[in-house]
Amino acid sequence: QGYLSATQLGDDHLLLVSETMALVVLLEETSDGIFDPIMGGIEEATTFVLMDRSEDEATPITTSTVGVSPWSSSSEDQLLWFGDADGTVRAWQWNSSWTAGSFVELAEEERLHMDDLGDSVLDLVVTDIDDAGGVEVWALLDDGLHLYAFESLAELLQVEANGATELVVTSIDGAWAVVGFGDDELRRGEVT
Repeated sequence: QGYLSATQLGDDHLLLVSETMALVVLLEETSDGIFDPIMGGIEEATTFVLMDRSEDEATPITTSTVGVSPWSSSSEDQLLWFGDADGTVRAWQWNSSWTAGSFVELAEEERLHMDDLGDSVLDLVVTDIDDAGGVEVWALLDDGLHLYAFESLAELLQVEANGATELVVTSIDGAWAVVGFGDDELRRGEVT
């Protein structure tokens, strides 16, 4: 058991996340393989470590997603979002137009202040359902489903999650359709 995710970030980068590590790997266009015949060793991939929680008592990463930024009007400006077992959500700036040749150092988003949500973050969904620039962050915690919205990421809604551990959010006829998945059941609701 444990969290593991891989998300391709365009043609040149891959986001790898486990309970103890979050990193972006530069995908090479061509490679001679992992063995370097000249140096006689194994070539290492170019990586950018976002979080290293490999220490014994470190808080595990529990979820991750890629989503729009509440502080940008450009759809290319995204955030790499992460939740952990202590109820903290952190994010790093990502631009979807970056390529291997134009990549810049990743920076943690300092305007995000979701560092004490109280319970373990089980899942995150980041949306802009109506494409109007108002970002919604849905956080599924041990104590229920929470909705944070707009630049301030103020909490607008909290409802019981009834054992859900994963979340899907979409729009149906102008209303948010929220589906929570648990071990033995499926829960669906609408928010208008």
